[in-house]
Amino acid sequence: MLVKHWYLLLGLFALCISYVMFTGEQYFSIAAMVVLFILAIIAALLFLLPHLYPHKIENPKIFFSFLIAIIILTVYEYAFNLVPGQALLQIGYELMLLLIATGISIYGIYKLPGLLGKRSGAKRAVYAFLCLAAISFLAYAVMYIINTVQWQGVDEVAFNYYAAQLLVNGQNPYSASMLPILSQYHVQPTVLLNGGYELSYDYPALSFMAFFFLPLLGITNFLSFTYLTILFTVIAAFVLYERSERSKNLLIPLAGWFVATYALVGVASQYLAVPIFMLFAYLYRSRPLVCGVLLGLGASTIQLTWFALPFFFVLSYREKGVNAMLQSALAAAAVFAIVNVPFVISDPSAASNIFGLFGLNKLPFYGTNIMQFIVAWYPLPYWYSVFISAAALVVTLALYYLYAKTLKPLIAIVPMMIFFLSWRNITIYGLPFIAILLAVYFWSDHHKYNDIVKSKMPIFYSIVGLVVLGVIVAIAAHQSYANSQSLQISRIVPIISLQNGYSGQSFGLIGIRAVVNNTFNISQNVSFFIVSRGPNNEQYFLSGMLNATSTPNSSQNYTINYQLPLINSNTHIEVFAFSQDYIASRPVNFTSLGLGLSK
Repeated sequence: MLVKHWYLLLGLFALCISYVMFTGEQYFSIAAMVVLFILAIIAALLFLLPHLYPHKIENPKIFFSFLIAIIILTVYEYAFNLVPGQALLQIGYELMLLLIATGISIYGIYKLPGLLGKRSGAKRAVYAFLCLAAISFLAYAVMYIINTVQWQGVDEVAFNYYAAQLLVNGQNPYSASMLPILSQYHVQPTVLLNGGYELSYDYPALSFMAFFFLPLLGITNFLSFTYLTILFTVIAAFVLYERSERSKNLLIPLAGWFVATYALVGVASQYLAVPIFMLFAYLYRSRPLVCGVLLGLGASTIQLTWFALPFFFVLSYREKGVNAMLQSALAAAAVFAIVNVPFVISDPSAASNIFGLFGLNKLPFYGTNIMQFIVAWYPLPYWYSVFISAAALVVTLALYYLYAKTLKPLIAIVPMMIFFLSWRNITIYGLPFIAILLAVYFWSDHHKYNDIVKSKMPIFYSIVGLVVLGVIVAIAAHQSYANSQSLQISRIVPIISLQNGYSGQSFGLIGIRAVVNNTFNISQNVSFFIVSRGPNNEQYFLSGMLNATSTPNSSQNYTINYQLPLINSNTHIEVFAFSQDYIASRPVNFTSLGLGLSK
Protein backbone atom coordinates (compact mmCIF):
# COMPACT_ATOMS: atom_id res chain seq x y z
CA MET A 1 0.00 0.00 0.00
CA LEU A 2 1.31 3.44 -0.94
CA VAL A 3 1.29 5.82 2.00
CA LYS A 4 2.34 9.37 2.70
CA HIS A 5 6.02 8.73 3.48
CA TRP A 6 6.69 7.56 -0.09
CA TYR A 7 5.09 10.73 -1.48
CA LEU A 8 7.18 12.85 0.86
CA LEU A 9 10.36 11.02 -0.15
CA LEU A 10 9.55 11.49 -3.83
CA GLY A 11 8.82 15.18 -3.20
CA LEU A 12 12.18 15.53 -1.46
CA PHE A 13 13.88 13.91 -4.43
CA ALA A 14 12.22 16.32 -6.88
CA LEU A 15 13.13 19.30 -4.68
CA CYS A 16 16.70 18.09 -4.28
CA ILE A 17 17.14 17.58 -8.04
CA SER A 18 15.83 21.10 -8.73
CA TYR A 19 18.42 22.41 -6.25
CA VAL A 20 21.32 20.24 -7.43
CA MET A 21 20.97 21.46 -10.99
CA PHE A 22 20.47 25.13 -10.17
CA THR A 23 23.74 26.28 -11.75
CA GLY A 24 24.29 28.47 -14.76
CA GLU A 25 23.12 25.95 -17.36
CA GLN A 26 19.60 27.39 -17.29
CA TYR A 27 20.74 30.55 -19.03
CA PHE A 28 21.64 28.56 -22.13
CA SER A 29 18.37 26.66 -22.46
CA ILE A 30 14.92 27.96 -21.74
CA ALA A 31 13.69 24.36 -21.76
CA ALA A 32 16.21 23.34 -19.08
CA MET A 33 15.10 26.22 -16.89
CA VAL A 34 11.41 25.35 -17.29
CA VAL A 35 12.16 21.72 -16.37
CA LEU A 36 13.64 22.86 -13.05
CA PHE A 37 10.52 24.91 -12.39
CA ILE A 38 8.31 21.90 -13.08
CA LEU A 39 10.39 19.75 -10.72
CA ALA A 40 9.97 22.35 -7.95
CA ILE A 41 6.21 22.52 -8.55
CA ILE A 42 5.95 18.72 -8.53
CA ALA A 43 7.75 18.69 -5.18
CA ALA A 44 5.19 21.12 -3.72
CA LEU A 45 2.31 18.99 -5.06
CA LEU A 46 3.80 15.83 -3.56
CA PHE A 47 4.18 17.58 -0.20
CA LEU A 48 0.54 18.70 -0.23
CA LEU A 49 -1.19 15.71 -1.80
CA PRO A 50 -1.14 13.32 1.21
CA HIS A 51 -2.80 15.98 3.37
CA LEU A 52 -5.27 17.24 0.77
CA TYR A 53 -6.41 13.83 -0.45
CA PRO A 54 -5.25 11.21 2.10
CA HIS A 55 -7.52 8.48 0.69
CA LYS A 56 -6.48 8.87 -2.94
CA ILE A 57 -2.74 8.48 -2.45
CA GLU A 58 -3.14 4.72 -2.15
CA ASN A 59 -3.78 4.60 -5.90
CA PRO A 60 -0.50 3.35 -7.46
CA LYS A 61 -1.28 5.13 -10.73
CA ILE A 62 -0.96 8.55 -9.06
CA PHE A 63 2.37 7.72 -7.43
CA PHE A 64 3.93 6.15 -10.48
CA SER A 65 2.72 8.97 -12.71
CA PHE A 66 4.69 11.41 -10.57
CA LEU A 67 7.67 9.04 -10.44
CA ILE A 68 7.81 8.60 -14.23
CA ALA A 69 7.46 12.37 -14.77
CA ILE A 70 10.33 13.08 -12.36
CA ILE A 71 12.56 10.45 -13.99
CA ILE A 72 11.93 11.86 -17.48
CA LEU A 73 12.59 15.44 -16.37
CA THR A 74 15.71 14.44 -14.45
CA VAL A 75 17.17 12.51 -17.37
CA TYR A 76 16.44 15.46 -19.63
CA GLU A 77 18.22 17.83 -17.24
CA TYR A 78 21.29 15.63 -16.99
CA ALA A 79 21.53 15.66 -20.77
CA PHE A 80 22.61 19.31 -20.33
CA ASN A 81 25.08 18.49 -17.59
CA LEU A 82 27.18 15.58 -18.88
CA VAL A 83 30.62 15.27 -17.30
CA PRO A 84 33.78 13.36 -18.25
CA GLY A 85 34.13 9.78 -16.98
CA GLN A 86 36.73 10.70 -14.38
CA ALA A 87 34.37 13.26 -12.87
CA LEU A 88 31.58 10.67 -12.81
CA LEU A 89 33.84 8.36 -10.77
CA GLN A 90 34.42 11.18 -8.30
CA ILE A 91 30.68 11.82 -8.11
CA GLY A 92 30.11 8.10 -7.45
CA TYR A 93 32.70 8.11 -4.66
CA GLU A 94 31.17 11.16 -3.01
CA LEU A 95 27.67 9.69 -3.35
CA MET A 96 28.87 6.54 -1.61
CA LEU A 97 30.23 8.60 1.31
CA LEU A 98 27.01 10.59 1.40
CA LEU A 99 24.92 7.42 1.68
CA ILE A 100 27.21 6.08 4.41
CA ALA A 101 26.87 9.33 6.39
CA THR A 102 23.09 9.17 5.95
CA GLY A 103 23.05 5.52 7.03
CA ILE A 104 25.05 6.36 10.18
CA SER A 105 22.62 9.14 11.05
CA ILE A 106 19.46 7.09 10.48
CA TYR A 107 20.81 4.03 12.30
CA GLY A 108 21.95 6.14 15.24
CA ILE A 109 18.56 7.82 15.55
CA TYR A 110 16.82 4.44 15.32
CA LYS A 111 18.98 2.88 18.06
CA LEU A 112 19.30 5.84 20.43
CA PRO A 113 15.92 5.44 22.24
CA GLY A 114 16.98 1.95 23.29
CA LEU A 115 20.32 3.26 24.59
CA LEU A 116 18.56 5.94 26.60
CA GLY A 117 16.50 3.30 28.33
CA LYS A 118 14.33 4.57 31.14
CA ARG A 119 16.31 7.72 31.80
CA SER A 120 14.18 10.83 32.12
CA GLY A 121 14.41 14.56 32.66
CA ALA A 122 17.63 16.57 32.36
CA LYS A 123 19.85 13.49 32.61
CA ARG A 124 18.16 11.93 29.59
CA ALA A 125 18.41 15.19 27.61
CA VAL A 126 22.15 15.55 28.31
CA TYR A 127 22.86 11.90 27.45
CA ALA A 128 20.79 12.16 24.27
CA PHE A 129 22.62 15.34 23.21
CA LEU A 130 26.04 13.73 23.70
CA CYS A 131 25.00 10.71 21.67
CA LEU A 132 23.54 12.89 18.89
CA ALA A 133 26.74 14.97 18.84
CA ALA A 134 28.75 11.76 18.40
CA ILE A 135 26.44 10.50 15.63
CA SER A 136 26.75 13.87 13.88
CA PHE A 137 30.54 13.79 14.16
CA LEU A 138 30.71 10.32 12.62
CA ALA A 139 28.55 11.46 9.68
CA TYR A 140 30.65 14.64 9.40
CA ALA A 141 33.90 12.65 9.49
CA VAL A 142 32.80 10.38 6.65
CA MET A 143 31.96 13.32 4.40
CA TYR A 144 34.60 15.90 5.30
CA ILE A 145 37.53 14.23 7.06
CA ILE A 146 37.83 10.91 5.20
CA ASN A 147 37.14 12.80 1.97
CA THR A 148 39.58 15.58 2.94
CA VAL A 149 37.30 18.41 1.85
CA GLN A 150 38.71 21.92 1.57
CA TRP A 151 35.85 24.37 1.90
CA GLN A 152 36.29 28.12 2.12
CA GLY A 153 32.66 28.73 2.98
CA VAL A 154 30.15 31.20 1.58
CA ASP A 155 29.70 34.84 2.44
CA GLU A 156 26.96 34.20 5.02
CA VAL A 157 29.16 31.76 6.95
CA ALA A 158 32.08 34.19 6.76
CA PHE A 159 29.85 36.99 8.01
CA ASN A 160 28.52 34.86 10.90
CA TYR A 161 32.03 34.03 12.02
CA TYR A 162 33.46 37.52 11.63
CA ALA A 163 30.50 39.14 13.40
CA ALA A 164 30.93 36.68 16.29
CA GLN A 165 34.62 37.57 16.39
CA LEU A 166 33.81 41.29 16.48
CA LEU A 167 31.30 40.68 19.27
CA VAL A 168 33.91 38.84 21.35
CA ASN A 169 36.24 41.82 20.83
CA GLY A 170 33.56 44.24 22.04
CA GLN A 171 32.61 45.69 18.64
CA ASN A 172 29.20 46.12 17.05
CA PRO A 173 29.20 43.98 13.86
CA TYR A 174 26.61 46.26 12.25
CA SER A 175 29.11 49.13 12.37
CA ALA A 176 31.86 47.19 10.59
CA SER A 177 32.57 46.15 7.01
CA MET A 178 32.69 42.42 6.29
CA LEU A 179 35.37 42.92 3.62
CA PRO A 180 38.31 41.80 5.83
CA ILE A 181 36.92 38.29 6.35
CA LEU A 182 35.98 37.95 2.68
CA SER A 183 39.49 38.92 1.65
CA GLN A 184 41.09 36.62 4.23
CA TYR A 185 39.17 33.54 3.06
CA HIS A 186 38.82 34.59 -0.62
CA VAL A 187 35.04 34.29 -0.47
CA GLN A 188 32.94 35.82 -3.25
CA PRO A 189 30.45 38.37 -1.86
CA THR A 190 26.83 38.53 -2.94
CA VAL A 191 26.09 40.89 -5.83
CA LEU A 192 23.50 43.62 -5.26
CA LEU A 193 20.92 44.73 -7.78
CA ASN A 194 22.69 48.08 -8.11
CA GLY A 195 25.92 46.37 -9.16
CA GLY A 196 27.68 46.64 -5.83
CA TYR A 197 28.66 43.98 -3.32
CA GLU A 198 27.07 43.01 -0.01
CA LEU A 199 29.71 44.01 2.55
CA SER A 200 27.59 44.87 5.59
CA TYR A 201 26.11 42.51 8.15
CA ASP A 202 22.42 42.22 7.28
CA TYR A 203 21.12 39.38 9.45
CA PRO A 204 19.44 39.51 12.87
CA ALA A 205 21.76 39.45 15.86
CA LEU A 206 21.30 35.87 17.05
CA SER A 207 22.83 34.67 13.78
CA PHE A 208 26.25 35.60 15.16
CA MET A 209 25.59 35.61 18.92
CA ALA A 210 24.85 31.87 18.79
CA PHE A 211 28.35 31.17 17.44
CA PHE A 212 30.41 33.34 19.79
CA PHE A 213 32.22 30.24 21.11
CA LEU A 214 33.96 29.55 17.78
CA PRO A 215 36.37 32.52 17.90
CA LEU A 216 36.75 32.04 21.67
CA LEU A 217 37.95 28.48 21.03
CA GLY A 218 40.21 29.64 18.20
CA ILE A 219 38.30 27.61 15.60
CA THR A 220 38.96 29.20 12.21
CA ASN A 221 37.96 26.44 9.78
CA PHE A 222 34.52 27.16 8.33
CA LEU A 223 33.86 23.42 8.08
CA SER A 224 32.96 23.74 11.76
CA PHE A 225 29.74 25.40 10.60
CA THR A 226 29.05 22.34 8.45
CA TYR A 227 29.36 20.11 11.51
CA LEU A 228 26.88 22.34 13.36
CA THR A 229 24.48 22.10 10.41
CA ILE A 230 24.65 18.30 10.58
CA LEU A 231 24.22 18.41 14.37
CA PHE A 232 21.09 20.58 14.15
CA THR A 233 19.70 18.27 11.45
CA VAL A 234 20.31 15.13 13.50
CA ILE A 235 18.81 16.68 16.64
CA ALA A 236 15.69 17.72 14.73
CA ALA A 237 15.40 14.27 13.16
CA PHE A 238 15.65 12.56 16.54
CA VAL A 239 12.99 14.83 18.03
CA LEU A 240 10.75 14.07 15.06
CA TYR A 241 11.32 10.35 15.48
CA GLU A 242 10.56 10.46 19.21
CA ARG A 243 7.44 12.59 18.81
CA SER A 244 6.12 10.34 16.03
CA GLU A 245 6.07 7.51 18.57
CA ARG A 246 9.12 6.08 16.81
CA SER A 247 7.41 5.53 13.49
CA LYS A 248 9.74 3.57 11.22
CA ASN A 249 7.90 5.06 8.24
CA LEU A 250 9.27 8.47 9.22
CA LEU A 251 12.83 7.20 8.76
CA ILE A 252 12.24 7.00 4.99
CA PRO A 253 11.64 10.74 4.33
CA LEU A 254 14.18 11.55 7.05
CA ALA A 255 16.80 9.69 5.02
CA GLY A 256 15.83 11.77 1.99
CA TRP A 257 16.18 14.95 4.05
CA PHE A 258 19.62 13.86 5.27
CA VAL A 259 20.81 13.15 1.73
CA ALA A 260 19.60 16.54 0.49
CA THR A 261 20.98 18.45 3.48
CA TYR A 262 24.36 16.71 3.55
CA ALA A 263 24.84 16.90 -0.23
CA LEU A 264 23.90 20.57 -0.53
CA VAL A 265 26.02 22.28 2.10
CA GLY A 266 23.71 24.39 4.26
CA VAL A 267 24.38 27.28 6.60
CA ALA A 268 24.27 26.59 10.33
CA SER A 269 22.20 29.67 11.19
CA GLN A 270 19.44 28.52 8.83
CA TYR A 271 19.26 25.11 10.47
CA LEU A 272 19.36 26.61 13.95
CA ALA A 273 16.46 28.93 13.11
CA VAL A 274 14.06 26.44 11.50
CA PRO A 275 14.69 22.76 12.44
CA ILE A 276 15.51 23.80 16.04
CA PHE A 277 13.67 26.98 17.10
CA MET A 278 10.67 26.83 14.79
CA LEU A 279 10.31 23.06 14.99
CA PHE A 280 10.18 23.23 18.79
CA ALA A 281 7.77 26.17 18.50
CA TYR A 282 5.47 23.89 16.51
CA LEU A 283 5.92 21.18 19.12
CA TYR A 284 5.05 23.52 22.02
CA ARG A 285 2.36 25.57 20.33
CA SER A 286 -0.13 24.45 23.02
CA ARG A 287 1.90 26.65 25.39
CA PRO A 288 1.61 30.09 23.73
CA LEU A 289 4.36 31.85 25.70
CA VAL A 290 6.91 29.09 25.09
CA CYS A 291 5.93 28.96 21.42
CA GLY A 292 6.28 32.74 21.14
CA VAL A 293 9.73 32.75 22.74
CA LEU A 294 10.94 30.09 20.32
CA LEU A 295 9.46 31.96 17.36
CA GLY A 296 11.21 35.12 18.55
CA LEU A 297 14.51 33.26 18.70
CA GLY A 298 13.97 31.94 15.17
CA ALA A 299 13.09 35.41 13.88
CA SER A 300 16.19 36.78 15.60
CA THR A 301 18.41 34.28 13.79
CA ILE A 302 17.47 34.69 10.11
CA GLN A 303 14.85 36.55 8.11
CA LEU A 304 13.70 33.48 6.19
CA THR A 305 11.64 32.50 9.25
CA TRP A 306 9.54 35.64 8.93
CA PHE A 307 7.49 34.14 6.09
CA ALA A 308 6.34 31.33 8.39
CA LEU A 309 5.48 33.51 11.40
CA PRO A 310 2.01 34.62 10.19
CA PHE A 311 1.06 30.98 9.62
CA PHE A 312 2.11 30.07 13.16
CA PHE A 313 -0.04 32.89 14.55
CA VAL A 314 -3.05 31.92 12.42
CA LEU A 315 -2.65 28.30 13.51
CA SER A 316 -2.45 29.41 17.15
CA TYR A 317 -5.64 31.43 16.70
CA ARG A 318 -7.52 28.54 15.09
CA GLU A 319 -6.35 26.01 17.70
CA LYS A 320 -6.38 28.02 20.92
CA GLY A 321 -8.14 31.33 20.25
CA VAL A 322 -7.22 34.99 20.07
CA ASN A 323 -5.62 35.19 23.54
CA ALA A 324 -3.17 32.41 22.71
CA MET A 325 -2.29 34.07 19.41
CA LEU A 326 -1.66 37.43 21.10
CA GLN A 327 0.51 35.83 23.78
CA SER A 328 2.65 34.12 21.14
CA ALA A 329 2.94 37.26 19.01
CA LEU A 330 3.84 39.51 21.96
CA ALA A 331 6.36 37.00 23.33
CA ALA A 332 7.99 36.69 19.89
CA ALA A 333 8.17 40.48 19.53
CA ALA A 334 9.63 40.87 23.03
CA VAL A 335 12.36 38.28 22.42
CA PHE A 336 13.20 39.81 19.05
CA ALA A 337 13.52 43.25 20.68
CA ILE A 338 15.68 41.96 23.54
CA VAL A 339 18.10 40.30 21.13
CA ASN A 340 18.34 43.05 18.49
CA VAL A 341 17.53 46.43 20.06
CA PRO A 342 20.85 46.78 21.96
CA PHE A 343 22.73 46.73 18.67
CA VAL A 344 20.34 49.28 17.17
CA ILE A 345 20.84 51.57 20.17
CA SER A 346 24.61 51.27 19.71
CA ASP A 347 24.31 52.01 15.98
CA PRO A 348 20.88 53.13 14.65
CA SER A 349 21.91 52.22 11.10
CA ALA A 350 21.79 48.56 12.21
CA ALA A 351 17.99 48.71 11.95
CA SER A 352 18.12 48.89 8.16
CA ASN A 353 20.34 45.78 8.08
CA ILE A 354 18.30 43.76 10.56
CA PHE A 355 14.97 44.64 8.95
CA GLY A 356 16.17 44.56 5.35
CA LEU A 357 14.19 41.61 4.09
CA PHE A 358 16.54 39.42 2.11
CA GLY A 359 15.92 38.95 -1.58
CA LEU A 360 14.88 42.48 -2.42
CA ASN A 361 18.33 43.87 -3.14
CA LYS A 362 20.58 40.88 -3.81
CA LEU A 363 21.15 39.19 -7.14
CA PRO A 364 22.46 35.62 -7.03
CA PHE A 365 22.64 34.33 -10.61
CA TYR A 366 21.61 30.83 -9.64
CA GLY A 367 18.83 29.00 -7.89
CA THR A 368 15.47 27.70 -9.00
CA ASN A 369 13.55 30.95 -9.06
CA ILE A 370 11.23 32.70 -11.47
CA MET A 371 13.24 35.93 -11.47
CA GLN A 372 16.22 34.07 -12.88
CA PHE A 373 14.07 33.10 -15.84
CA ILE A 374 12.79 36.66 -16.14
CA VAL A 375 16.29 38.17 -16.13
CA ALA A 376 17.38 36.01 -19.06
CA TRP A 377 14.25 35.60 -21.15
CA TYR A 378 11.46 38.01 -20.22
CA PRO A 379 12.87 41.07 -18.43
CA LEU A 380 10.69 42.83 -15.86
CA PRO A 381 11.30 45.65 -13.39
CA TYR A 382 12.78 44.59 -10.06
CA TRP A 383 9.55 45.32 -8.20
CA TYR A 384 7.73 42.41 -9.85
CA SER A 385 9.30 39.83 -7.55
CA VAL A 386 8.13 41.86 -4.55
CA PHE A 387 4.60 42.06 -5.98
CA ILE A 388 4.18 38.38 -6.83
CA SER A 389 5.77 37.22 -3.56
CA ALA A 390 3.53 39.51 -1.49
CA ALA A 391 0.43 38.46 -3.47
CA ALA A 392 1.22 34.78 -2.97
CA LEU A 393 1.81 35.31 0.75
CA VAL A 394 -1.51 37.15 1.21
CA VAL A 395 -3.54 34.62 -0.80
CA THR A 396 -2.05 31.56 0.90
CA LEU A 397 -2.43 33.15 4.33
CA ALA A 398 -6.13 33.81 3.65
CA LEU A 399 -6.54 30.21 2.47
CA TYR A 400 -4.70 29.00 5.54
CA TYR A 401 -7.14 30.83 7.79
CA LEU A 402 -10.11 29.22 6.04
CA TYR A 403 -8.52 25.77 5.67
CA ALA A 404 -6.11 25.56 8.62
CA LYS A 405 -6.67 21.82 8.97
CA THR A 406 -6.57 20.84 5.30
CA LEU A 407 -3.73 23.20 4.36
CA LYS A 408 -1.58 22.78 7.46
CA PRO A 409 1.50 21.80 5.35
CA LEU A 410 1.52 25.35 3.96
CA ILE A 411 3.27 26.40 7.18
CA ALA A 412 6.40 24.84 5.65
CA ILE A 413 5.65 25.05 1.93
CA VAL A 414 4.80 28.76 1.63
CA PRO A 415 8.30 29.93 2.65
CA MET A 416 9.79 27.71 -0.08
CA MET A 417 7.16 29.06 -2.50
CA ILE A 418 8.10 32.66 -1.68
CA PHE A 419 11.77 31.92 -2.30
CA PHE A 420 10.81 30.39 -5.65
CA LEU A 421 9.01 33.62 -6.60
CA SER A 422 11.82 35.92 -5.47
CA TRP A 423 15.40 36.46 -6.56
CA ARG A 424 16.77 34.05 -3.99
CA ASN A 425 15.94 30.38 -3.92
CA ILE A 426 18.99 28.38 -2.98
CA THR A 427 19.41 25.17 -1.01
CA ILE A 428 19.83 26.72 2.42
CA TYR A 429 16.41 28.41 2.25
CA GLY A 430 14.07 25.58 1.35
CA LEU A 431 15.52 22.44 2.92
CA PRO A 432 15.35 23.54 6.61
CA PHE A 433 11.55 23.76 6.39
CA ILE A 434 11.32 20.03 5.60
CA ALA A 435 11.56 19.40 9.36
CA ILE A 436 8.30 21.30 9.99
CA LEU A 437 6.67 19.58 7.02
CA LEU A 438 7.50 16.16 8.49
CA ALA A 439 6.19 17.30 11.87
CA VAL A 440 2.85 18.16 10.26
CA TYR A 441 2.54 14.62 8.88
CA PHE A 442 3.99 12.50 11.66
CA TRP A 443 3.15 14.21 14.96
CA SER A 444 -0.17 13.35 16.52
CA ASP A 445 -2.48 16.37 16.51
CA HIS A 446 -4.83 16.51 19.49
CA HIS A 447 -6.21 19.98 18.70
CA LYS A 448 -9.91 20.01 17.86
CA TYR A 449 -10.74 22.38 15.03
CA ASN A 450 -12.11 22.15 11.50
CA ASP A 451 -11.90 24.11 8.27
CA ILE A 452 -14.18 27.14 8.19
CA VAL A 453 -15.23 26.35 4.60
CA LYS A 454 -16.06 22.73 3.73
CA SER A 455 -15.80 22.93 -0.07
CA LYS A 456 -12.23 22.82 -1.39
CA MET A 457 -13.01 24.46 -4.72
CA PRO A 458 -12.14 27.98 -3.40
CA ILE A 459 -8.57 26.70 -2.97
CA PHE A 460 -8.38 25.84 -6.66
CA TYR A 461 -10.01 29.11 -7.78
CA SER A 462 -7.74 31.18 -5.54
CA ILE A 463 -4.58 29.58 -6.93
CA VAL A 464 -5.78 29.96 -10.52
CA GLY A 465 -6.70 33.59 -9.80
CA LEU A 466 -3.24 34.24 -8.35
CA VAL A 467 -1.58 32.76 -11.44
CA VAL A 468 -3.79 34.81 -13.79
CA LEU A 469 -3.10 37.99 -11.81
CA GLY A 470 0.63 37.29 -11.88
CA VAL A 471 0.61 36.76 -15.65
CA ILE A 472 -1.43 39.93 -16.32
CA VAL A 473 0.85 42.05 -14.15
CA ALA A 474 3.92 40.44 -15.72
CA ILE A 475 2.74 41.31 -19.24
CA ALA A 476 1.97 44.90 -18.24
CA ALA A 477 5.27 45.24 -16.36
CA HIS A 478 7.23 43.85 -19.31
CA GLN A 479 5.60 46.32 -21.69
CA SER A 480 6.40 49.18 -19.34
CA TYR A 481 9.97 47.91 -19.00
CA ALA A 482 10.41 47.53 -22.77
CA ASN A 483 9.05 51.01 -23.48
CA SER A 484 11.29 52.73 -20.98
CA GLN A 485 14.36 50.47 -21.06
CA SER A 486 17.46 52.60 -20.90
CA LEU A 487 20.12 49.91 -20.93
CA GLN A 488 20.95 47.74 -23.94
CA ILE A 489 23.93 45.61 -24.95
CA SER A 490 24.18 46.25 -28.67
CA ARG A 491 27.33 44.21 -29.32
CA ILE A 492 29.57 41.62 -27.65
CA VAL A 493 33.06 40.77 -28.95
CA PRO A 494 35.29 38.17 -27.23
CA ILE A 495 39.03 38.85 -27.01
CA ILE A 496 40.63 35.54 -27.99
CA SER A 497 44.23 34.36 -27.67
CA LEU A 498 45.89 31.68 -29.80
CA GLN A 499 47.98 29.08 -27.98
CA ASN A 500 50.37 26.48 -29.38
CA GLY A 501 50.84 23.22 -27.48
CA TYR A 502 51.82 19.59 -27.95
CA SER A 503 48.32 18.74 -29.14
CA GLY A 504 48.22 21.61 -31.61
CA GLN A 505 46.62 25.03 -31.53
CA SER A 506 43.98 25.98 -28.99
CA PHE A 507 42.09 29.13 -28.14
CA GLY A 508 41.63 30.93 -24.86
CA LEU A 509 39.55 33.90 -23.74
CA ILE A 510 41.35 36.86 -22.18
CA GLY A 511 38.55 39.40 -22.11
CA ILE A 512 35.24 40.62 -23.50
CA ARG A 513 34.33 43.91 -25.15
CA ALA A 514 30.75 45.08 -24.73
CA VAL A 515 28.99 48.01 -26.40
CA VAL A 516 26.29 49.37 -24.08
CA ASN A 517 23.66 51.92 -25.05
CA ASN A 518 22.27 54.23 -22.39
CA THR A 519 19.20 55.96 -23.86
CA PHE A 520 18.25 57.56 -20.57
CA ASN A 521 18.85 61.25 -19.92
CA ILE A 522 20.95 60.73 -16.79
CA SER A 523 24.18 58.90 -16.03
CA GLN A 524 23.92 55.37 -14.71
CA ASN A 525 26.32 53.06 -12.93
CA VAL A 526 26.70 50.00 -15.16
CA SER A 527 27.93 46.64 -13.87
CA PHE A 528 28.74 43.47 -15.77
CA PHE A 529 28.26 39.93 -14.59
CA ILE A 530 29.22 36.86 -16.59
CA VAL A 531 27.78 33.36 -16.48
CA SER A 532 29.84 30.77 -18.32
CA ARG A 533 29.77 27.08 -19.00
CA GLY A 534 33.14 25.39 -19.44
CA PRO A 535 34.31 23.93 -22.77
CA ASN A 536 34.10 20.32 -21.57
CA ASN A 537 30.87 20.79 -19.63
CA GLU A 538 32.61 19.96 -16.36
CA GLN A 539 31.50 23.01 -14.40
CA TYR A 540 29.60 26.26 -14.31
CA PHE A 541 30.87 29.35 -12.65
CA LEU A 542 30.20 33.06 -12.20
CA SER A 543 32.75 35.81 -12.51
CA GLY A 544 33.64 39.10 -14.14
CA MET A 545 32.29 42.10 -12.24
CA LEU A 546 33.15 45.57 -13.52
CA ASN A 547 31.64 48.83 -12.31
CA ALA A 548 31.55 51.73 -14.75
CA THR A 549 29.56 54.88 -15.47
CA SER A 550 27.44 55.31 -18.57
CA THR A 551 26.86 58.90 -19.64
CA PRO A 552 23.38 60.08 -20.77
CA ASN A 553 22.21 59.17 -24.29
CA SER A 554 25.47 57.45 -25.20
CA SER A 555 26.88 54.28 -26.70
CA GLN A 556 30.09 53.26 -24.95
CA ASN A 557 32.69 50.50 -25.21
CA TYR A 558 33.64 48.53 -22.10
CA THR A 559 36.42 45.97 -21.75
CA ILE A 560 35.74 43.27 -19.18
CA ASN A 561 38.74 41.38 -17.82
CA TYR A 562 37.50 37.80 -17.98
CA GLN A 563 39.72 34.81 -18.69
CA LEU A 564 39.12 31.21 -19.70
CA PRO A 565 42.20 29.14 -20.54
CA LEU A 566 40.37 26.99 -23.08
CA ILE A 567 37.34 27.69 -25.24
CA ASN A 568 35.72 25.71 -28.02
CA SER A 569 32.33 25.26 -29.64
CA ASN A 570 30.95 23.85 -26.37
CA THR A 571 31.69 27.04 -24.48
CA HIS A 572 28.65 29.09 -23.51
CA ILE A 573 28.88 32.60 -22.07
CA GLU A 574 26.11 35.04 -21.22
CA VAL A 575 27.00 38.63 -20.38
CA PHE A 576 24.68 40.65 -18.14
CA ALA A 577 24.81 44.41 -17.80
CA PHE A 578 22.68 45.97 -15.11
CA SER A 579 22.11 49.35 -13.55
CA GLN A 580 20.02 50.31 -10.57
CA ASP A 581 16.79 49.87 -12.53
CA TYR A 582 17.47 47.69 -15.57
CA ILE A 583 19.10 44.46 -16.67
CA ALA A 584 20.18 43.53 -20.19
CA SER A 585 21.84 40.33 -21.39
CA ARG A 586 23.52 39.03 -24.52
CA PRO A 587 25.32 35.75 -25.33
CA VAL A 588 28.85 35.49 -26.68
CA ASN A 589 28.77 33.69 -30.03
CA PHE A 590 32.03 31.84 -30.67
CA THR A 591 31.00 29.72 -33.65
CA SER A 592 30.27 32.75 -35.84
CA LEU A 593 33.84 34.03 -35.50
CA GLY A 594 35.21 31.54 -37.99
CA LEU A 595 38.17 30.55 -35.80
CA GLY A 596 37.75 26.84 -36.30
CA LEU A 597 36.95 26.16 -32.68
CA SER A 598 36.71 22.42 -32.29
CA LYS A 599 34.93 20.23 -29.82
